[in-house]
Amino acid sequence: MKLFEPIKVRHVEIRNRIIMPGMETNLGDDKGNVSDQSIEYYKHLAKGGTGLIIIEGIYFDTIGRGTLNMLSVDSNKKIPGFKKLTDTIKA
Repeated sequence: MKLFEPIKVRHVEIRNRIIMPGMETNLGDDKGNVSDQSIEYYKHLAKGGTGLIIIEGIYFDTIGRGTLNMLSVDSNKKIPGFKKLTDTIKA
């Protein structure tokens, strides 16, 4: 069974073939910032052995906001939160 074998996609090696598709978690805050709850959610997915995590959809303009606590990249002020999120997942 190849499910637990690494796979290379272009120049990136993924440790196994278990993929978490992007699904709305509604765990951001009301301004679209990455919350501590978001960090914990994705941290547990990564610790559980998921090889590739695709985070949820995000909006870059309020017209595209789908839910109250949807994550956002509507300003550069949001970058540190996403940096913390990616660092947590990679760790």
